[in-house]
Amino acid sequence: MEMKMGKCLKCGVNVEAGSAFCEACGAAIQSIEDSQRENAIRDG
Repeated sequence: MEMKMGKCLKCGVNVEAGSAFCEACGAAIQSIEDSQRENAIRDG
């Protein structure tokens, strides 16, 4: 089974789907779908 991963928008570390906070910097994590949508918009 493949686990979805996302990235912390503050520090860029990979985080597991469903995580509330980044283990590296402690920033609150948005849903994976939200962060992927924001990355797609930002990266064009």
